[in-house]
Formats: sequence, C-alpha cells, structure tokens
Amino acid sequence: MNSPAKYIALVLGSLTLLACGGGGGGGGGDDSGNSGTSSGGFGGIIGGGTSSGGVNGVANGTQGAAGSTGGGGTSNGGVSGVSDATQGAAGSTSGGGGIIGGGIIGGGVGSGGVSGVTNATQGAAPTITPVAGTSLASVELAKYEGVWQQACVNHMRRTTTLVATSANVFTVTPQENLFANADCTGAIVATGSFGKAQETVHYRASLPDASVKLLDGTIIQTGVDPATSTLSIAPFTFTGSGVRRTLFIEGGKTLTTIAYASGDVVIVRDAVNGGTLEGGLALRNGELLALVPVAGSTTSFSVNQRFVR
Repeated sequence: MNSPAKYIALVLGSLTLLACGGGGGGGGGDDSGNSGTSSGGFGGIIGGGTSSGGVNGVANGTQGAAGSTGGGGTSNGGVSGVSDATQGAAGSTSGGGGIIGGGIIGGGVGSGGVSGVTNATQGAAPTITPVAGTSLASVELAKYEGVWQQACVNHMRRTTTLVATSANVFTVTPQENLFANADCTGAIVATGSFGKAQETVHYRASLPDASVKLLDGTIIQTGVDPATSTLSIAPFTFTGSGVRRTLFIEGGKTLTTIAYASGDVVIVRDAVNGGTLEGGLALRNGELLALVPVAGSTTSFSVNQRFVR
C-alpha cells in the first residue's frame, strides 16, 4: 500500500484504487492517465452540523395548524422538534414542528435560523423550504458534488461519488465496476466497494492561486480547495457473478479471483484503516483533479488522480 500522503485525493483517495489490470500498489500510472492506485482519501470539509438548524426544530413554542405528518411523532414533535408545545392539527410536510416543519427544512436552515423556531408561536407552514435535490454544499463547493468516473482500464471503470452533508463537509464513496469485456462493455460481472463511504472530507478556505503540477509535469496556477480527510475502517470487497473467491490477508487486504471469458484474474485491493490525510480538489477543463500536497508547502500540490463526469 502506498504512503498515506498519496491517498488523499478524492477524490483524494476513494478515487484511487488499483486498476483491474494495473498491478499491485500505487506505483506508476495507467493508460487512463492516472498516477496509480491509492486508497487514501480526499480532504475534508469543516462546516456547520448536519444541516444547520434542524435538530432543535420548535422548542417551547405553541404549534399552530400544519403538518400532514401528524401531531407529535418524529416528523413533527420528536427529535426535539416541538418541546413543551401545543400541537395543532395536521398539515403538509412543510408544516408542523420537528425535523420537517420547524427544524431542518422549515424553521431551521430555511427560515428560522440555526435553532429553527425557539420560544416562538409557530403559525402555518413555513414559506421557505429547500427545493428537492438541492445540494447542502456551499456555492463554492457544490461544483464537486456528484458522480465522477475514470477511463476504462482492462475491464474496470472506477467511479467516485461526492455527497455534501453540510456546507463544507462531503462524503466520498468509490466503486469499481468490472465488465465482461476489456473495453468496459457487456455485462458487469463484479462490483467492488468498501461497503460505505471511504472518507469524510472537511474543506478549508479556498486557495485562489495555488501551484499545481499536472500528470504531464506541467505546473499551472489555479484555484484549489484544500481539505483534510478522515478515513473509514473497512476492506474493499467485490460481489457479483464473476467473483470466484476472496481471500483476506494481513491488514485487511483482499485478493479476489474474477472469472472472465478469457480466464481468471486475481485483483488485490488494500483496506482503509482510519486516520487522516491532507489533500485538495480542483476543477480544470471539466476534469476533477484530486491533489496531494507537495512536501513542506501549503500552497503547492500535485495531481494524483483525475476524473470526468
């Protein structure tokens, strides 16, 4: 397994698992233009809680009409939604107290602020609610959210999914799909993952003019979002019709035998074993660049992996 510093990119690292035919550790690059394997992580995202206001919902308030989810339960009254309050009739999902009404969606982030509605009389449903599917990420970081992929390499295509859990915090979940044909066509015969998010990434203040060394050696000046990544603890395993057997060896590393029409292939993958890593993300010409810091510098980085939508 490579040194932890190399495993930071998303997209620090979720993003950097071994290519199916690319051989062992994180050494040299592959024909996808990436620098090799690495199971490390992104960086992170420091920010407000799971979604700012929410959990306090409506406290010590008088609840007016609202909420089709009913009176006291989890959606209206529970989870500190309405405490010591008089609950009115039913209403829509944006009415009532609790997580849906006075908390995360209604009185919290949407209208009432961090604590939702506190010591107040709650009338009808809040008028400001997030649109379904709206990102929790800050305006600056929302560009990174979503599913990214790398080029096909010998049956395998890697993807990584970034999901904002608050303004400056993302989870990073890598996946490998193994196809029946070497050009990544045909049926998917196996899918590999950690079974959970590989890391939680806390992003810091952006660097508007950082130095970045590209995979071809060119050095450019560009904006970078530096981050600290907290890694999960989990082995990387494959499931699917093409999986013949999996062996677990020291340190959580897995050796999985995959059956292709052309013959069996053994794939080695490292586990993630916790800890923290430093790195960063940048966008350039539509590509997501997963970065690792240059030793001794806080403003210089090297590209570890690259992805496209």
